[in-house]
Parts: sequence; C-alpha cells; structure tokens
Amino acid sequence: QNAQFFAYDVLTVLSGLAGALLVGAAFTRMLWPLGLTLGIWLLASLLLGFGMGWISVVQHGEGVSRKWQWWLLALAAAVIAVAVARVVPGRFGYWLDLGLIMFALYLCGCAVGSWLRAWVVSRSAPAA
Repeated sequence: QNAQFFAYDVLTVLSGLAGALLVGAAFTRMLWPLGLTLGIWLLASLLLGFGMGWISVVQHGEGVSRKWQWWLLALAAAVIAVAVARVVPGRFGYWLDLGLIMFALYLCGCAVGSWLRAWVVSRSAPAA
C-alpha cells in the first residue's frame, strides 16, 4: 500500500510539472515548454512500462486464446489505421495519436524491463 501512495506522489509531481510547463508555454507563447511536457509524459510511460516489466511475474499459463488474439490484433490494426488515415480530427485525433504513442512506449518499456529482469535472474542463478 505504501508503493501505491508513492505512485500517487510521483503522478502528482509529474502533473504539477506538466501544468507549470503548460502555463509557461501559454504565457510566453513558446513551443518548447509544450514539447518538454509531452517529453515528460512519454518518458513516464516508458519508465512505467519498464517498471511493470521488471516486477511482473513470468506467466507459464495458457494466456490469451487464439480467437482473442485475432480479435485484439484486428482491434489494434483498426485503431492504428484510424490514426494513420487521420479519420479523427482535432483534439480527439491528437489524443488518439498521443495515446497510441504512449501505449507503444509502455509496451517497449515492458519488453525491455522483462528482458533485463530475465537476464539478471539468469546470471544470478547458481550453475546446475
């Protein structure tokens, strides 16, 4: 439960920093604070994915069924196609693009974190 409160504290600090940068961008009419705000959130999603990949337990179960894999793949392809074709205009299209980028960075962080965790565990395991 203490980790949950720490996560809330980190998100509060990130939100406050992002808010301060956005207010600074509004007053100065410069774009770099906006870019820095996006960079902070993209880095946060990458680090969150890395942390989740590092602490997650390796599952040796069956996982998702073949039918669900195809449905999820079709859903992902449809959402990416909508984003690439720019079907959703304006602010909602921006949110869609940003959400896809953040999700992709999160998945990359998960993959790197789990790979590094497996590498560390395999190196520290005693030789048989």
